[in-house]
Amino acid sequence: MLLFEIGAIGGPFELSLPSRSKPLRPLAPPLPVRVTTLEESFAGRPVHEGHLTDVSDLEASVQSPLALAVLSNLRITVGETPQGNPAGEIYGKVLQSGAETAGRARIWFTSISPELKTWLGAG
Repeated sequence: MLLFEIGAIGGPFELSLPSRSKPLRPLAPPLPVRVTTLEESFAGRPVHEGHLTDVSDLEASVQSPLALAVLSNLRITVGETPQGNPAGEIYGKVLQSGAETAGRARIWFTSISPELKTWLGAG
């Protein structure tokens, strides 16, 4: 299945939507997280260790040994670290999955803990 995002129409209307995507900023060092894919239908879903490597207040790049399929839903659990971030959860949808880098994906946040959202937006 091929999907396209419509961002503008031409003709007599000439209307366009502003881009929702913002540039990602790298996290140094990457933020350790636990990644769970939510499509699996059984209890006790597997949890995989991973890292948030780049972030904005709307999106992130995640690196995980798990192959993340485009459009899959994720729960990302973040613990407090010496980087000063609060603990929290991020729910997101995979927008892109890196063909050149296995286990790397770009995700769009669908829900994020308020404290974590503030921390990500302050960077």
